[in-house]
Amino acid sequence: MDSNEVLFYNNKAAVYIERNESDKAIEICNEALELGKVHRASYEDKSKIYQRIAAAHLKKSDIPAAIAAYQKSQMEVFDKAVERKIKNLQLDLRKLEQEQYVNPDLAAEAKERGNAAFRDGKFPEAIKEYEEAVKRHPTSPAYRNNLSAAYLKMGLFNDAKREVEKCLEIDKTYVKAWAKKGDIEFFLKEYHKAMDSYRAGLQIEPDNALCKQGIQKTIGVINSSQGPDSERQAHAMADPEIQQILQDPVIRNVLQDLQENPSSAQKAMRDPIISAKLEKLIAAGILQTK
Repeated sequence: MDSNEVLFYNNKAAVYIERNESDKAIEICNEALELGKVHRASYEDKSKIYQRIAAAHLKKSDIPAAIAAYQKSQMEVFDKAVERKIKNLQLDLRKLEQEQYVNPDLAAEAKERGNAAFRDGKFPEAIKEYEEAVKRHPTSPAYRNNLSAAYLKMGLFNDAKREVEKCLEIDKTYVKAWAKKGDIEFFLKEYHKAMDSYRAGLQIEPDNALCKQGIQKTIGVINSSQGPDSERQAHAMADPEIQQILQDPVIRNVLQDLQENPSSAQKAMRDPIISAKLEKLIAAGILQTK
């Protein structure tokens, strides 16, 4: 009755999509677009047709083609709802590509290449190979720990810390990661955090040599510190845990007693909880013992 109305074609395409005949639906939509050129269809109508094409591609699980169709729809008439669909599909596509990239065997090969580069002191190359291993096997704590070690060798402390924390999110019992985390915190002069990390590793594996050595070197640095370290103190004061300890009324009283009434302070320090907090302040450089 009205063969020039493009939206009738668009509606017909919707039926074919429901019948799982997406290719036929796309063919009809393309006919509608050609008809629209001849009869000067509105931007709104052409936008709807491109959205129908996107729906047909999604029915076939062809996300890239669906995104392209939605983007053409936006060129005709911009729609915030469609823009959200595009962004969500782009996220889905990225996730799908990452999942398809996973290959534990290729990850192991990349790790071996990374180990060889690491042994040769070629740390940028090691980082590249370990990053490939992580992409190929994202749930392996060992690969992230290796990547953290390579970042640390390059002095990229924030990157190293990020990877070792991700490693521990995957496996809280991975002792090597606790040792590595302690090493990073040691280099950052976050000695109170380093002590916590090394001790966390020893709780899992009491005889772990790396964590034992870490504690010894950290205690050595703390004990050999000569006078206040303003940079270290400023860094520690930004730590929420240190702030919370300093705001503790009991600790504030003990700190005051250390100056005015040492015998009373010594008594309070026999409490293991208070002692642990004071030890943390000493490790952070806030409280001086000399």
